[in-house]
Amino acid sequence: FIWIKERVDTDWHVLYDSIRGNSQLYSNTNNAAGSSTTQVTSFNSDGYTFGNTGAGNADGQATIAWAWKAGGAPTTVDSSSLSGLTSITQSVNSEGKFSITKYTCDATGNKQVPHGLGVIPDFIIVKRTSSAQDWICWHKGLDSGNTGAGNYIVLNRSDAKGHLNGSGDGSSYYRTENGGLTSTKVEFANQAPTDLNGETYIMYAWKAVNGVSSFGSYTGNGTSSSPGTQTITTAGPDGNSFKPRFVMIKPYTASGSWSMWDTHRTFASGDLKELYANGSGAEPTSATSTYMLSLENTGFKFTNIYHQSLNSSSVSYIYMAFA
Repeated sequence: FIWIKERVDTDWHVLYDSIRGNSQLYSNTNNAAGSSTTQVTSFNSDGYTFGNTGAGNADGQATIAWAWKAGGAPTTVDSSSLSGLTSITQSVNSEGKFSITKYTCDATGNKQVPHGLGVIPDFIIVKRTSSAQDWICWHKGLDSGNTGAGNYIVLNRSDAKGHLNGSGDGSSYYRTENGGLTSTKVEFANQAPTDLNGETYIMYAWKAVNGVSSFGSYTGNGTSSSPGTQTITTAGPDGNSFKPRFVMIKPYTASGSWSMWDTHRTFASGDLKELYANGSGAEPTSATSTYMLSLENTGFKFTNIYHQSLNSSSVSYIYMAFA
């Protein structure tokens, strides 16, 4: 799974994976999957091959690519016992706890889609590829303390978390109550963004790995009159922390961008440069003291920050972090 963004212009994010092949998706829009023979032309053991195109390989353009390794060549999943599903292909990294699943729906009603991880995922992204539809995400932090559960958040928007049809999850996108999310499958409730009859989807699922990845939540503590300082610990299932090299953050009880930070994109001062998963904007040309974070040995830190997208008092946030 490869996520590419040109850093100095407003070209869209482009996302590829080894199951869909040379077919791009865009995290900042709800467009259907595109196709181009000049973009990612192969997935290799040491990276990928990019063709002669401006979307990720423009002459002289600074570009960033983040990549997650699944399980190699996709395999076909037997769908004979899975109601309403057909043509399931999947690639699973059992050690790295990351999977890619492509599925097509051929009936109405709830669908139980296998994720292949063998444990309950921490973060899931689903995108309808056959036609336009928002990116629908679930993160373990969204349902924390909620009796209704079934919450979702949209990758291509700045909106706070959402929920469909009241407080229960029986008609929400993700049915995370009553056995709907298990170590083997994710249940969806017959909704257009996740499992509509006749449509095809791609699903990415992660589970935290010791020393490698962390998925968590926190509450901001900054105000305009009293900017906040706090360190968010990134730890695996064993509780041991690690220094992240990539972090993505989203407020979920208030609106705000999906900000993306990594150790490869910094100013001369060492301050990090942000990009936004839900926007096509370029990196900033100068650091902003009111909008930044630092990557520490035990997590990431805000120093005198009160921005709503990062560390605003009483606002809750989710994050994904990788070493």
